[in-house]
Amino acid sequence: MGMTTDTPTKIKQSAELTQKMRDHQDKITELGAQRRKLLMELWESGVPQTTLAEANDVTTQSIYMELRKERESKRELIK
Repeated sequence: MGMTTDTPTKIKQSAELTQKMRDHQDKITELGAQRRKLLMELWESGVPQTTLAEANDVTTQSIYMELRKERESKRELIK
């Protein structure tokens, strides 16, 4: 196939899309941390993991893992 006249434009577009994906991934990471903190707060106040899972349309295992990540991040801050 090879290069065509629109190849440079398409390469630029792909690079722009890659950057947008990186920008969104950073935001997803930030939102995930916020959600983990809130889930932990709710769970520590007595809300069952099953309730949190149903409200977030995820499995109980997903909530368990998010709470585990939050606990681990708290431990890292103490070190």
